[in-house]
Amino acid sequence: MPRRRVRIVIGLVIAILTSWVQDANAFDGHRKGLFLSVGVGPGFLHSEHSNYRWIGSRQVPEDGSSISSSFRIGAGASDNLVIYWSALTHFAQDMHTKGISSAGLGIRYYVQSTAPTFYGSVVYGYENWRGRWDTSHTGPGGTISAGYEFLKNYELEAGLQVGSESGIDFRVIALGINRAWY
Repeated sequence: MPRRRVRIVIGLVIAILTSWVQDANAFDGHRKGLFLSVGVGPGFLHSEHSNYRWIGSRQVPEDGSSISSSFRIGAGASDNLVIYWSALTHFAQDMHTKGISSAGLGIRYYVQSTAPTFYGSVVYGYENWRGRWDTSHTGPGGTISAGYEFLKNYELEAGLQVGSESGIDFRVIALGINRAWY
């Protein structure tokens, strides 16, 4: 099992165990304290790469759709400010790029302390680009997103993920619906 998948599985196990071990007040409706969020949605992926043997040194642009997923776990410093670990994965559809994933430390600020409210997020960490024939490149990257918590614990989010590794530049625009627990 690749290291990336192992980290996600470990994170999920810790999240589940933490939720079972905590007392009933762990998810008390206040963002201060334990925070957990999962999401899924469509995305648009653009990448340019020049490191395939069969294309030589020319840049090859690709545009296509993706299926995006997210997992976040962290703690709220207040009802407006949350610091978390984030894992994002974008599965490309019918491209030389198979997928793009990231993991990193994020911060989210909610405009109001209760729903409905807008929020903004920034994540910085590492990005991993995966191509056909098991090629993979990893480097630093980041994500910026904005969202709206329309009901308590339910969010709509739009994000932009940007990265550049080993001659591969990519951008992902993703929309998602998230379910949060706090």
